[in-house]
Amino acid sequence: MPLLSEAKIGTIFQSLATSCGKTQYTMPPTPTNSYVKISTVMTKSTKSHTTTTAAASTCAGKTHKVVPTDTCQRVSLQENISTFDLMHANHLDAYCQDFPTSGTLCIPDNVICTPYVVGDGNTCGTIADAHKVSWAQIVSWNPILGPNCERITSHVSQVICVSPPGGGWVNHPVSGTTKKPPMSDTTTTTFTNTIPLTPLTALPTITQPGIDQNYTLPFAPGTPQDCYDYAYRPENVTCVFLSEFVPVALDKLWNLNPSLVRDSSCMIRSNVQYCVDYLAPDATTSSKKSSTKKSSTKKSSTKKPSSTKKPKTTKGS
Repeated sequence: MPLLSEAKIGTIFQSLATSCGKTQYTMPPTPTNSYVKISTVMTKSTKSHTTTTAAASTCAGKTHKVVPTDTCQRVSLQENISTFDLMHANHLDAYCQDFPTSGTLCIPDNVICTPYVVGDGNTCGTIADAHKVSWAQIVSWNPILGPNCERITSHVSQVICVSPPGGGWVNHPVSGTTKKPPMSDTTTTTFTNTIPLTPLTALPTITQPGIDQNYTLPFAPGTPQDCYDYAYRPENVTCVFLSEFVPVALDKLWNLNPSLVRDSSCMIRSNVQYCVDYLAPDATTSSKKSSTKKSSTKKSSTKKPSSTKKPKTTKGS
């Protein structure tokens, strides 16, 4: 507030400045209102309010000539401007109290939008859905509603924007420029390699690491692939030999491997895996204990069978 707007404050300031020996300070003049002039005419039964802009040429838009039947909402809808922007551009009273009955109003171009009258029960969400826009857009186009749209109930019957104030972005072409034609895809480009390359024949040969046969040996036909233990031989042997070597009962070997012949002619094919131990899920407690003991040194059949035994060279080989 300028000091000269209050005579008593101005007198005190000048007295303090003199006592301090500071005389270079001068009092700024009281400012005058230059952008709007409001005149009020009062009568016994009616009150009229007239507003005119002091410099209509400074309005960056168009002007609206006020008629006695105009209201804040009517002008907002007619001129496509929100109630808040209409009041702000023309310095009107809050909530359009004492709306003018004559004069002109400025309608700035940069706030023109699609108007909408807020109704009872409206929320920013319902308004956004009705106009195919987002909740965030409604809030950003109408900051008067609050960052969380918490003040919308205070603006019932007022006009808000449901499109970008000032309009959407338009890519105007620059004068004097022409649109470049699209690039042709028929151009052939030839690249010349200047970096010396080493022939593939001069490169070292990859050494294939050894592969454990337990991962590649096939199972005998009909042999289950979820056994606890398997056995194989690098040469053909009799079933009796394998049952004694593992050891495993011959009847059990036949039961676990249906492809084996159940007589003395039974033969074990070379490099083929045969099931020699299988624990069913409903095994007895004693079998489970045996399984626990074995599992401490052996892994499941999906990995390399650690229990696969190779024949001793001293026995029938």
